[in-house]
Amino acid sequence: VFTPGEPPQYGTTSPGGSNYDAAASISDDFVNQALFSVWHAGLFCQELSEMGGNPLTTEMLSLAGLAGPLNRLGVEDGAPMTVVIKAYEAPAATFSDDPHLNLRLKTLEISIFTMVQDRMARIVALDLTVDAGANILVDAANILTIALDLGPEDITGNVSYTEMINGPDAESLLALLPVIMEQFLPTLTDSLPSIDLGSLAGVGLTNPEFLAEQGLGGVPDDTLSAYTGLVATGACGVGGGSGCGVGGGTGGCSMGGRGAATEAGFLALALCPLAVVLHRRRRGQ
Repeated sequence: VFTPGEPPQYGTTSPGGSNYDAAASISDDFVNQALFSVWHAGLFCQELSEMGGNPLTTEMLSLAGLAGPLNRLGVEDGAPMTVVIKAYEAPAATFSDDPHLNLRLKTLEISIFTMVQDRMARIVALDLTVDAGANILVDAANILTIALDLGPEDITGNVSYTEMINGPDAESLLALLPVIMEQFLPTLTDSLPSIDLGSLAGVGLTNPEFLAEQGLGGVPDDTLSAYTGLVATGACGVGGGSGCGVGGGTGGCSMGGRGAATEAGFLALALCPLAVVLHRRRRGQ
């Protein structure tokens, strides 16, 4: 749902009371458009046929109590198994101070296929709703990462396809969700890019704050803002030895006032979310 509003009014200190050199904000509409792009590119569609380097077999289903139903279907012990994950709705996000992003994914279908009478067939499917959190982290090396906060307790579901296995037998598959998500999450986490902020315009961040705010004319927490101090890194040497003075304004990166470095740092910070979106869009094309 579109939530119109302008960026918040930036004061002389951050809402947390800290001094800062640069600030940038993104709206929930921007983030939800980015999530739509990631979903449309197919990130949430996965096919798993192995676990930990070993092929998936129906032995996992037998451990969940489905040995009897599988035998009645004529499924051989240890038959190959494939788990197909599809997201039929794009995820949506809202902001808060902790976690910074609250993600909700509905209608995530988990289908299980195996060999039934000499053909690969779907024997059962689950529909899941996933509520997860994500925090934006910047470490001492100025590497920005997205940390997902997702556990089995954040996943609810029901059995949606029961043509071959039904009743309590199918319901027992819900106990396999932690195992399935354990395999899916590394793929999802690895797909989230890290950004080396220290290599952007020779400016690094110090003591960054990420806060949920209300934009001008908007609704509560419709904007996520970053407030940060700036420090010269990389190409901008401390002391002005390479044309980049810190404090004296002798070169292209003057850190003593709100000059070129502040503008460059603000631009780099503001473009980070756009870089993530472009990265995901390009991979999906």
